[in-house]
Amino acid sequence: MSSLYFDNASTTFPSENSVKVFNATLTQFHGNPSSSHKLGEEAFKCLTQAREQVASLLCTDEPSSVVFTSSATEANNIVMQGLIEDVLSYQMPNIQALPKTKQFWNAAVLKLLRLKQNTAL
Repeated sequence: MSSLYFDNASTTFPSENSVKVFNATLTQFHGNPSSSHKLGEEAFKCLTQAREQVASLLCTDEPSSVVFTSSATEANNIVMQGLIEDVLSYQMPNIQALPKTKQFWNAAVLKLLRLKQNTAL
C-alpha cells in the first residue's frame, strides 16, 4: 500500500530565488513593522507589499486578509479559533468517532478540538 505525505512544507527545499529574497529581506528590512521609526516603516512597507503579492496570487482584492504566521501550529490555531464557534453551533462531533480522518490532522488541531469539545459541554 502506498502512502501520501501531506506535510511537504516542513521538508521541501525552498527555491534558490526564495532563499535569495528571504536573505535580502532579513538584512534590509529587520525593523519591527509595528514600530513608527524608519526601520519599522520600511519593514511595514515590505510586509504590505508581500501581502499584496500573495493576495494577487490568490486572486483576492483584500491583502489585509493575508496573515503570515511563524508556524503551522500558529496558523492552525488561528483558523480553528476563528471557526470554533460555528463548529460548536452545529454540535461538534466526537473526535474519536472520526478515526479515518483524524490521522491526517495536525496534532495541534486535534489538541485544540479536544480542548474545545471538553469545555463546550
